[in-house]
Amino acid sequence: MTKIILITALVVQMAGFCTLLVTDFSSQTSDIALWVVIGAGILEVILALHAKRQNDALTG
Repeated sequence: MTKIILITALVVQMAGFCTLLVTDFSSQTSDIALWVVIGAGILEVILALHAKRQNDALTG
């Protein structure tokens, strides 16, 4: 389940990057895309740390 969420967050982040490349930087769309990229990045880090902690707990 964690891998699916990580992949989804990565896809959302890539879509945000593409939106940032296409839009004008002074538009509201670029502001939203920037927050999407930042939020997806934070979610990826949290989930990666959670998965690592679970893996460490299982292996001892």
